[in-house]
Amino acid sequence: MKQYEIRADYDRDTIVVYQVYREEIGKPAVKNKKFLPIEKVYPVSDEIMKRLGMD
Repeated sequence: MKQYEIRADYDRDTIVVYQVYREEIGKPAVKNKKFLPIEKVYPVSDEIMKRLGMD
């Protein structure tokens, strides 16, 4: 059975859950202060974009 660890912080009004991302997703997100569209992180062919309904 896999074991997972959830990291979070909370107070009376708020819960913050920390998420870990792979380096190729996390670094561009930190640099741009937002998550980039998937095609900018993982360049894919037009055919794959069509299959995913992202054309």
